[in-house]
Amino acid sequence: LLAPYFQEHPTLLCRIFHAHGSDRALGWHNYGYVYAYLLDQMPQPPRRILELSQGMGAVPPALARASLLGWREAFPAAELIAARPTASSPVPVAGVEAHRVDQTDPDSVAALFTKLGARSLDLVVDDGVHGFVASSAFLSAAYPHLARNGLHVIEDVLYRDIDSWVTFLRAGGYSAVVVRLPHPANAWNNCLIVVEAAR
Repeated sequence: LLAPYFQEHPTLLCRIFHAHGSDRALGWHNYGYVYAYLLDQMPQPPRRILELSQGMGAVPPALARASLLGWREAFPAAELIAARPTASSPVPVAGVEAHRVDQTDPDSVAALFTKLGARSLDLVVDDGVHGFVASSAFLSAAYPHLARNGLHVIEDVLYRDIDSWVTFLRAGGYSAVVVRLPHPANAWNNCLIVVEAAR
């Protein structure tokens, strides 16, 4: 499913995610290359990572665990926080703080950040419902909690939503980039939005 270059030159992060069964790096998506670059530019490895995902029921349990296991291996010293839908149980992974959240419910999202308190986030990964409305609302809620030099990354952005995202990001004054990656098979959502913390 990958172009020859990506198959032949995987980054360490690509190999880690692939080994745990995640499709984030070597499969339906090839985000591992972008993550490797972005995280290498940080002054220090992320100390606190929040991942929002669809959770069990939306994907097989093994795949639901794969991403968390990948982050855990890549950044063993980081505090890892998992947020998953209220309708599904958080997938247990050793050392991961798990919360339930309904990304489509503003009150549920607000409650999540109330629970997290004053902790700042070095990396927020939105691998949730993949809809513009829910993801833009989650970005608005999470953005004030980004640490200095922190990043908010929205995965699996639908190509049809890119224009809406560009309008939203410009109107909000965000420092952001839309990264649409080449892929020989995925013609729908092999796209990231990367938002930098306010300086």
